[in-house]
Amino acid sequence: MFSRSLVATAMVAFALLVSSCSDVLIAPPSADLPARFAGAPPKPQLHVSPIKAEWWSGFADKELAVLIATGRSQNPRLRQASAKVEQARAEVGIASSSLFPSLSAGVGSSRGDKYGFGTSHSNKYSTVSGDWTVDLFGAKHAQKRAAEAKLAAAISDQTQAENELLASIASTYVDVRYYQRRIQISERHGGKPAAQSRLRAR
Repeated sequence: MFSRSLVATAMVAFALLVSSCSDVLIAPPSADLPARFAGAPPKPQLHVSPIKAEWWSGFADKELAVLIATGRSQNPRLRQASAKVEQARAEVGIASSSLFPSLSAGVGSSRGDKYGFGTSHSNKYSTVSGDWTVDLFGAKHAQKRAAEAKLAAAISDQTQAENELLASIASTYVDVRYYQRRIQISERHGGKPAAQSRLRAR
């Protein structure tokens, strides 16, 4: 009788230990909200067209397109952000592969004199092995979710770096074109030195 109660107590303790160590996902609380409140004015219907991926093509300026292509391929910050995205993708692949069984195979051969009479023989062999560690406490799933979150953050940083770079190139290019136009107008009216000094100051 004593042994049964001891076994039952041990099983309960083990269950509590497993539940405390497992990776538990807690859903955030949610509240039902009305679609609109009483007395609130109706929302205006805004029709906003999505921004094109290559929005600079709308300028129809080949020189601007070349500058942007050069900046995207040679900017150090953007290249570093792209490298972090590739590294994060590799980490997601490694974390995902750890959730499944792994198999390995190999072949080989040996040659020697088995009986010592000067006669040689060869032996060929092959091996197959498998390994699978059960994710009992959810650590591997947690590692995969962490790797996916790191990948999402890396992609967001890459997108931000690219947008800032393209905006800087386009803004500077538009300013240069603006002052070039000012110089052309000023030359027609005899104000060339002043306009050129403003352009050099940029």
